Amino acid sequence: MDNRGHQYQVANEYEEIDLRELILEIWSHKWLICLITLAFILVAAVYSYLIADPVYQANTTFELSNLKGYYSEPANIARYLKSNTLLLPVIEESGYDYDEAKLQRYLADFLSVNSSNNSRIIDVSLKNKEPEIAKELLKVIVNALQENANHEYRMQTEKLQRDMANVEEELENIEQKIAEINREIDRINASKLEATEKSVMTVSLLNNLNIYVQEKNRLQTEKSKLEEKLLNYQPFRFLNEPYVQDSPVAPRKLFNLAIAGVLGVFVALFYVFMKNYFFDEKAGLKKA
Repeated sequence: MDNRGHQYQVANEYEEIDLRELILEIWSHKWLICLITLAFILVAAVYSYLIADPVYQANTTFELSNLKGYYSEPANIARYLKSNTLLLPVIEESGYDYDEAKLQRYLADFLSVNSSNNSRIIDVSLKNKEPEIAKELLKVIVNALQENANHEYRMQTEKLQRDMANVEEELENIEQKIAEINREIDRINASKLEATEKSVMTVSLLNNLNIYVQEKNRLQTEKSKLEEKLLNYQPFRFLNEPYVQDSPVAPRKLFNLAIAGVLGVFVALFYVFMKNYFFDEKAGLKKA
């Protein structure tokens, strides 16, 4: 028991000596650590303030149509906005010189498409060294998307309107037939036929009338559903038109300086520890 306590005390003393020596070593090289850290910060400052070109970001937010189709699916839009199928023709028409490979590299680095929780609201941003180019390119891209989305919207809503027109036409025909049957029933009731004969003829007409009434109710329900769909459908719309932020988004100058400072401290400490380690090792070899 006493032996274990003695061993723990000796190990603890060694740990305290090592920690004390480590702190003293760092303190003795404090100016070197400061110089290395300042050198890293200086390099980061020169790059951020003098070398790196400022990058501006254009943003827009839009809401997709709630009409079921290709252009109402956020996953489809994210892929479509970065496709050459959409972008290459409209960008060439705008006078920008991009081939397919160059365009893909640019979009991969600078075009961002986001939708939270797969909602119909999409945020799109585009970066460029020239703020006006960023805004114009983004406007060209989203306008082309809007045109395609609106075309799909018109096609589907026009189909619904045609369906509703057909239903209304059928309803009109059914109502005419119902009116004809009612007139025929009234004519039979007003005639001088015997009651039995009137009853036989009326029963047949009433059966047909019941069929037409049921069909009329079905068509009215179908018409109501189509009207509700048309009222609830919303087209593609912008929530925020394309705009450019006033200040550049890159380089992040203060962030770069902070990272450089932290990195400089770690590099300086690593140098001090390695220097101390190799110095002690060489001293041990000489004594041996």
